[in-house]
Amino acid sequence: MLYPEKLDAVWGDSLRAGKAKRAPELGELQMTGGGMLAIEDEFVRPRPRRRRGLSSLYIGGMGARGKNFYNTVFQRYGYPDVAATVQDLYLDGKKARPPPRCPTSSSRTPT
Repeated sequence: MLYPEKLDAVWGDSLRAGKAKRAPELGELQMTGGGMLAIEDEFVRPRPRRRRGLSSLYIGGMGARGKNFYNTVFQRYGYPDVAATVQDLYLDGKKARPPPRCPTSSSRTPT
């Protein structure tokens, strides 16, 4: 759930504090983000349906209300209402998927 445009707003203070305390012999701090792909004979394409389902699991079900790291991050990305709705639906046993305009739901074709 890495949202590059919001990286500094959400993680900036923590990253700067960690970098200041980082031992020089460890070298530069590096971050890696991953994603899901389907590899087929003709092309590679994103898998938005699977990603939305997995996102709902993390945003809605990885912890209790008020103790879900991913839900909190999603709120800090600027989607507090979506995070609350997805969590409510998920914990109530209903299908919950972030709407298409949220960063975890966008479909980006690789270039």
